[in-house]
Amino acid sequence: MRVATFPTLLVFLLALSLPGLTGCASTKPLPNAPQRVGLVVEPADAAALGFSVNWAQHLSVPDSNDIVETALLDDLMLVVEHPGNIVNAIEIDSGKVRWRSAVGVGDGRLFKPMAFEDRILINSVKSLYIVSADSGNVIDRVELAHVVQTQPTLHNELALFGAVNGRIFAHQIRSGFPKWEYGMSASISAPIAVQGDQLAVADDNGTSALLDVDTGAVNWRRKSYDRISTQPLLTENFAGFGSHDRSFYCLDRSTGDDLWIFRSERALLRPAAFLGNNVYLPVDGRGLFCIDPSTGESNWLFDRVATPLGIHDNRLLAYTRTALLQIDVRTGAVVAEAPTRRLAAVVQLPDNALVLVSPTGRVLRINPQN
Repeated sequence: MRVATFPTLLVFLLALSLPGLTGCASTKPLPNAPQRVGLVVEPADAAALGFSVNWAQHLSVPDSNDIVETALLDDLMLVVEHPGNIVNAIEIDSGKVRWRSAVGVGDGRLFKPMAFEDRILINSVKSLYIVSADSGNVIDRVELAHVVQTQPTLHNELALFGAVNGRIFAHQIRSGFPKWEYGMSASISAPIAVQGDQLAVADDNGTSALLDVDTGAVNWRRKSYDRISTQPLLTENFAGFGSHDRSFYCLDRSTGDDLWIFRSERALLRPAAFLGNNVYLPVDGRGLFCIDPSTGESNWLFDRVATPLGIHDNRLLAYTRTALLQIDVRTGAVVAEAPTRRLAAVVQLPDNALVLVSPTGRVLRINPQN
């Protein structure tokens, strides 16, 4: 078991090095003494990116568990442990753990939590759990119509799933029954994408499709040359699919026809993002491509695989497993970089603050400096 007294130790360390955060008096450090306090990112490194430490939390995660899912739901940051199926709810404003609850123990791993009204939806491969946001207590458990491999995508009162048997189904959250189903050609291992009144889905045979979200009616279907295992990118104008055949297909949303195809040297195993006016595509073994969505041409290639978060002042905020980055959106050059502990996830809040989560349960909020 990891040391459970970390919060106490952290407060002591912060009191020594960051008196402004605690309001406590501190002994002045020796000249040239390193100001390192063991956070997910050091305060001085965060400051280099224009952020300051707000709060830190260390969850009591057993050595046998890892953090596998994180989700921002209203005023809570949910952190899911596996294989223990422990869900931790951290208050965004204070960093306080509101509750820690075991959900679906023995029912397989849990996927990413979703918010529905004042409740939380968390699914395993065969069950959907409805959890109180206030207490973490399981209110209800519903057996899903088919075995699934991902979290749902929510649309109004529907939870949209892709199943192992290739079925897409719209699960009615209130009644617990499916509304409609549609069959793809193979198992579905990526979450569904929804934009407006349509959804995009892809399967392990490389088939992609656009459907009406309320009825399941098919607008079009397409086929690539290998499986598609990442969530499609659906915008107002196009649908994008990254395939293991090393191609990213940008299709006209109304017809399914090719707008352009971006060819890579490696299988596409990570989801693309549409930020600002560009498509950002991480490719293992190559880095992060910035692609012009009107032509499919690469604007630049950043030489590390990074997950994009957002854009501010012509800077792309992104992270790797061990660093936070600000990248010039025009050139792909690094503007600023902060080393971190190993990261499981970084979540951007509506006010542009960041919550950093390590696989071992260290959680840190950093706020943008004004």
